[in-house]
Amino acid sequence: MTHRILRHLFSFGQTLPGLPTVFLTVAALSLLQIPMSWLSLSVSLSVGILLNEILLIAGLPLGISWWRRFDFSQLFRWTRPSWSQVFLALMFIVGVDIVIDYFTAITDILLPLPEAERGMLEKALEVTSLWQLLEKTFLIVFLPAICEEIFFRGYCQTSFEKHVGRTLGILLTGFIFAFLHGNPWYFHLYLLLGMALSWVYSVTLTLWIPILCHAVNNAWTFYNHLNDVAFPLQGFTSSLDVGLFFVGIVLIVVTMKTFSRAYPRRESFH
Repeated sequence: MTHRILRHLFSFGQTLPGLPTVFLTVAALSLLQIPMSWLSLSVSLSVGILLNEILLIAGLPLGISWWRRFDFSQLFRWTRPSWSQVFLALMFIVGVDIVIDYFTAITDILLPLPEAERGMLEKALEVTSLWQLLEKTFLIVFLPAICEEIFFRGYCQTSFEKHVGRTLGILLTGFIFAFLHGNPWYFHLYLLLGMALSWVYSVTLTLWIPILCHAVNNAWTFYNHLNDVAFPLQGFTSSLDVGLFFVGIVLIVVTMKTFSRAYPRRESFH
């Protein structure tokens, strides 16, 4: 009986992780965020981010996949995207970022971040030298985009889509993405971003596209903060901000429709 439970929990004999294996991995990552948070706050933010992203966010699912001999070619897809996919993805994520920034501004009015949380966020994004700019560009923009997409879109979403289908797979992955970012005030914003990244992955079936989108999103947030660019730019009812929000919506709708027509869904996860 115990042997049968262990085989089910750790997906013995399967080519992709089963649902129990994925949820166990998520639970392990959640618990390991506690010492990583202490390390980041008490020792070094840079070291904490580096170790968390490489050893835990990417390293844990890769290690489990190697141990259980899952099919890496299905789980972590590195198909070279076309230039049209890259262009559409860039337009898509810019639209998503514009819309999320306006939702963030509304959230900060209705449910403002506590001062301690805002202070930690501003400290993480603070830059005082060229070296620190380069360091944080790597640690905040590029490293999380690669490591987190390996885990969320590769390990989690691919497994979810195989077992529960595309729509629920996107929802579950987006929920876990928001949960593991650990900010309850912005949970809904991370959920929207996570679902957007999951959707674009489900259409393109290559990790390069959500990695690109994730990096652009991180760069958008980081460099807007450095340049004191805050939404709304003039006011929620100003013609500039209404027009910009409308542009974001149009970009999302048009790129999603174009993606769907140009790259019809292939049931490659099954």
